[in-house]
Amino acid sequence: MKTNQLTLPFGQLAKQTKARKTKMGKGPIKIVGLKAHGIATVTSLSAEVILELGKRYDQEAYIIHGTLHNPGDVYTTFKDEMTDLRETTYNIIAVNTKNIVTVTKLFPSRPTIRQIMRWAVSNSAAALFVCRNSTGTPFITYEEERFMVELYDAGDVVGIDLLDFMVIGSCSYASGREDTIL
Repeated sequence: MKTNQLTLPFGQLAKQTKARKTKMGKGPIKIVGLKAHGIATVTSLSAEVILELGKRYDQEAYIIHGTLHNPGDVYTTFKDEMTDLRETTYNIIAVNTKNIVTVTKLFPSRPTIRQIMRWAVSNSAAALFVCRNSTGTPFITYEEERFMVELYDAGDVVGIDLLDFMVIGSCSYASGREDTIL
């Protein structure tokens, strides 16, 4: 009868690992990164499973939103998500150095520059897109223009680029980059 390794206490897991070592002829693989989680050694099969799951997760993250190269890509990727929202909502989109979306966050009102930068740093963002939904014709207000410039300057200090500030409507969008505000 096989037992699930994840349900065993740590002492019993070590005993089973030693027993398998004699049967398989190979010793357990040490993975340094797992020591922080309390697992000092794993079998070669467990290591392969962990690596395969990591690869799948890594590939899934890229497929969900894809790569954003310009405001049109942001619009087509997030149009449905943003136009389904009833109230004014801001979507902060973090991308890595290859402009692949890593994580997004919705704010029910316009966040402060400090909130955006703190979130971006904690999520290891290389750059940001900031989007607001619009029920009518999308346009960037004067207050948003000032906010955009301040956010751009704050990102420059922290080392996180503001790639664009956009207002997304159901049929079109307004872009700070295309309107030469940034």
